[in-house]
Amino acid sequence: LGEPPESLPAALDRAIWPCDGRMGESKLRAIVLKLAVLFATDGLLKWGSLVVFCVQNSFHPIILRLATTEASRHERASTSAIIFFSEAAKMLLSMLLLLAEERLNLRRTISIIHQDWIMCFGASLNLAIPAVIYAIQNALLQISAGHLFAALWQVTYQGKILVTAIFSVVILQKQIKRYQWLAIFSMGLGIAAVQVANTKEAKQASMANASEQNSTIGLALLLVACCCSGFASVYTEKMLKNVGQSSDQKKLSVWLQNMQLSFFSMAVLSCTWASEVLFSSTAEGLGEETSFNLLRGFTPKTWLMSMNNAVGGLLVALVIKHADNILRGFTSAFATINSALLSVFFFDFELRPMFAVGALIVLVSTMLYGGVLRLPGAWWNSEFEFCAVRHAANGSAAQQNGSYGKRYFVSDAETSQQASEPDEKSKTRDEAADVSPMTSWFTRGRFFS
Repeated sequence: LGEPPESLPAALDRAIWPCDGRMGESKLRAIVLKLAVLFATDGLLKWGSLVVFCVQNSFHPIILRLATTEASRHERASTSAIIFFSEAAKMLLSMLLLLAEERLNLRRTISIIHQDWIMCFGASLNLAIPAVIYAIQNALLQISAGHLFAALWQVTYQGKILVTAIFSVVILQKQIKRYQWLAIFSMGLGIAAVQVANTKEAKQASMANASEQNSTIGLALLLVACCCSGFASVYTEKMLKNVGQSSDQKKLSVWLQNMQLSFFSMAVLSCTWASEVLFSSTAEGLGEETSFNLLRGFTPKTWLMSMNNAVGGLLVALVIKHADNILRGFTSAFATINSALLSVFFFDFELRPMFAVGALIVLVSTMLYGGVLRLPGAWWNSEFEFCAVRHAANGSAAQQNGSYGKRYFVSDAETSQQASEPDEKSKTRDEAADVSPMTSWFTRGRFFS
């Protein structure tokens, strides 16, 4: 006990070790207490964030369905207004998390916002495009939830993994191995099986918008939302990879970037809401004073949906930080199963064999794509020959030009987190960064969902 072991956390102050090499009983008790608190806190954050993440994802489609079907189209709150308040709450929460990151130093937090954002406002405009796309995505998700059953909505929305993978191959030229192509193909079959299962909700007829619901419209809107999610994620990753080439770029706080994204989304949503009020000739009660009320049509379920959207994106950041890839994959799959079971309770959803088979295929494909499940053999874990040749040629050209830069992954709450140093010849890009494609989806796909 004369020298502190190297494995002690950095949080322990080295001043607790006496200079004469001996340790008193009180000192030992203090160290044990500090270590117990430290590791207990870490475990609490890990498992606590996973539990809350699972609960939030399980109830997310249920809350959307309840809030979007409790009133007819003319009586519901404006979609733009709902997302506006969601982004406002997300911006406030991000500011509080930034304050916590700076150890509750309010002056330091204000200084960071002023120097890294206000004084460099032009640089933050790069986030305006993905912010607009994510706002459109959120609007499509809300509208589609009013047309589709909650369980069907949840399973179909997993198709964003497929879309993100395709955009990653086309735009980023990401390496996709054989087992991942198999997962993509299987996921498409699973989603198709879910659509033809002919399921229904017994309580659909009693919903306020029952006459307005159209499964074809809902499915089309949801697929467009999947495309928005995939494209925005890949676009932002490509943008940050290009920006990251410059060594003079300062790494910004994750929470500050969330604030920037929310700000641009709120600006666009404000204009959208104003245009709805001023130029929608079919809106009921246009010209009345109440039609200009931003809170028109808001109910407790509407507020719950708005706040759930705000918390959901930021919650993913905690899961990414404190839990590993496999636990996140199982938690997401478990949440999908929970959503189907909760639909039975809330909406009398009929679970039919075809739907169960399709949902199971989607879940297995999700875990296979992310590496939670593994196929034996080197053949499944290698690329197709034409892909390997293309990536080898691109890699050689990049090395000759000296253009290998840092690899970046974009997350729902970690928009510009640097994930690795330059690639190694003996490893693939994902292996060098120690980040699997499933991690890329988890860290990209659900920022604003």
